[in-house]
Amino acid sequence: MADVTISSLPLGTPSGTDNIPYSNGTTTSRVAVQSLPVAYSSVTGKPNLATVATTGSYNDLSNKPTIPVVNNAQLAKVWVSFNGTGSIGTNQTIYASYNVSSVYKNASGDYTINFTPGTFSNANFCATGSAFDGNGQGTYVGINNGARTASTIRVFTKGISGGNPGYDATWIDVVIFGN
Repeated sequence: MADVTISSLPLGTPSGTDNIPYSNGTTTSRVAVQSLPVAYSSVTGKPNLATVATTGSYNDLSNKPTIPVVNNAQLAKVWVSFNGTGSIGTNQTIYASYNVSSVYKNASGDYTINFTPGTFSNANFCATGSAFDGNGQGTYVGINNGARTASTIRVFTKGISGGNPGYDATWIDVVIFGN
């Protein structure tokens, strides 16, 4: 169908007896207008919509989408972001965490992360981390695999430049995956 331009509209609400003049650029003609308003039942090609919940429960809906099952092993079971510059022999300041009860400083750059009780049933988990000191010192996080249990993991931070052992970083992030 060619594009048309309506040149003028009759005054008032169009009805089935009114005609609207239009032009497709070469000819001018008139088209009949259907009466308004149009009944919803007469509209064709409507989408099928889910039934509206009557009790406010998702289960009242018909045609509801399926929600995919998430494999818990794909989600971080523990994560923590903390400041490692506190005193030796004290709990460090935690910026944010999930399933972490405390972070204890054993020595300079040496920390024990304590999990919320019952988080893991064994020490078979995967841990990774990163660190930043804000002073231009490159820093990394290491995992002490010999000092992990179902309730704790020991991590260390070291400076990259200058070989600084046990370097205290201002931002230390550790993420742990497992069941």
